[in-house]
Amino acid sequence: MRRLFILAVFIFSGVGSFAQQSKGEVQPVDYTLMGAGMPFFRMKTLDTALSTAATGKGTAKKKKTDDYGETIVKGILTAKDISNTGNLFIMMFSPTCEHCEAQAELFEKNIGLFKDSKLVLMTNPKFATYLPNFMKKLHTLDFPQMPVGLDDSDFIKETFLYQSLPQINIYSSGRKLLKTFTGNVPIDSLKGFIN
Repeated sequence: MRRLFILAVFIFSGVGSFAQQSKGEVQPVDYTLMGAGMPFFRMKTLDTALSTAATGKGTAKKKKTDDYGETIVKGILTAKDISNTGNLFIMMFSPTCEHCEAQAELFEKNIGLFKDSKLVLMTNPKFATYLPNFMKKLHTLDFPQMPVGLDDSDFIKETFLYQSLPQINIYSSGRKLLKTFTGNVPIDSLKGFIN
């Protein structure tokens, strides 16, 4: 009975994901630990490029708008759409954060370094109304190899450390967590992971 109660608490609180153990017991998965596999990843994109950044794949969706007439979804990007040839950098950010803007600008200035490595910028869906202005201000559509969008899979909930913004998770080509950075990160600190 106690196991059912604990399981119910996890399910109803939305805390953690679960992995099947060999004995049939279900154990929570901590996606913030180094070496952990990447959780399910799906992102709504606003750009017309629809992430040709990854492999040229993606699923185009009908254009939707919010109450302000801003475009919310033009496509969906999933982990299957992102090439596994190099490391994957996922920057979780707020479009109203100056530190996040500075980090995105740093990535844009050094985009030529990301040949095999992939770079994705993801924000919480609650910031949907602010995202178009962030994209216009930083000219993100000029960098189709750096898709920007809204978390559509609770990826942020599963991986965010709640320390500072932005947070950059770096995954290997096998999609195992190699490193997590919080706050602004100089490009020299990232170069060892870029391939």
